[in-house]
Amino acid sequence: MSIDESKPGTPEDVQDLLDLYCYALGAGARMRIKRDAIRWLRTTFQSSVEAMVSAPGWERFWRDDAASTLEYVRTIGRLAAQKATASGTPHIGLKVLDEAIWSVIDAVTKGEGGRVDFGRPCSGATRRKTPLISS
Repeated sequence: MSIDESKPGTPEDVQDLLDLYCYALGAGARMRIKRDAIRWLRTTFQSSVEAMVSAPGWERFWRDDAASTLEYVRTIGRLAAQKATASGTPHIGLKVLDEAIWSVIDAVTKGEGGRVDFGRPCSGATRRKTPLISS
């Protein structure tokens, strides 16, 4: 069965890609990730993935960017695990995941106005004006 690349993706395609993000996060973390953190990851990147998938030819874009995009997400998982372990926590929670995501974004952008190029699937990620979690 061949894929018609002239058509936009479906809601199932969006969910499939978000599942890949969650898998990559777990592969990098190699420790338990709380459900609220997973839910937040999906919510954070859903609009960017939806925008990419809505364009005809999106599968070509995904093929071109999948490896680097998923490697960024694996890196976020590794950093979140390091942060959780350093704080003595046996799992990755929402606050630690939020810190890891923005640490990776800051490292990648090096002050480029808070924009990050995680490939087209994550091109809309921007730093929030206020922290997600209050200390």
